[in-house]
Amino acid sequence: MDVNTIPVILSVLSFCISVYNLLYRILKDRPKISILSIAPGLQGSRSGSEPWKFSVSSISVRIKNKGKRSAMRVRGVISFGKLDALILYPTEEGHVVFQPTFDLAPEEEKNLVVAWKYSGQAIDGTQGLSVGEFLENAPPIKVTIECTEGKVTKTYTRQFLEDWIRKHQEDHYLLR
Repeated sequence: MDVNTIPVILSVLSFCISVYNLLYRILKDRPKISILSIAPGLQGSRSGSEPWKFSVSSISVRIKNKGKRSAMRVRGVISFGKLDALILYPTEEGHVVFQPTFDLAPEEEKNLVVAWKYSGQAIDGTQGLSVGEFLENAPPIKVTIECTEGKVTKTYTRQFLEDWIRKHQEDHYLLR
């Protein structure tokens, strides 16, 4: 090996390490939105000794920014198998905020909600789908969250929704 090639090899290696560190810092310092959970808004009613009748009037989605930088202009959409797509709206202190875009600080969690009908700042529980209609027309449910840095999607299958609804109904019956 020639004495002149060693400095060239060291300078190329140093350059590669510098580029790697720069790219690592850029990718590490970006927002990382994660979809934590989804929950259909199930409501049940019955009169007298009749069986319970459940309906789905809304869907709630929990997201979190696991990154080191704020996510700017975040917005979300839920698309369904046989139904029209609906816009997700953030909630604050239990009230729906009818602005579809918002910012999400680092390590901040936000609850987003979509409903078939709103009344004022809340969800109108009288409008919705029966559980059978929901399971027939909604799956697969695809949640898409976008921000200036990119987007993340998560798909929920019919089996997941059936299991979630069954567990909710069993818990509801046990409480009564």
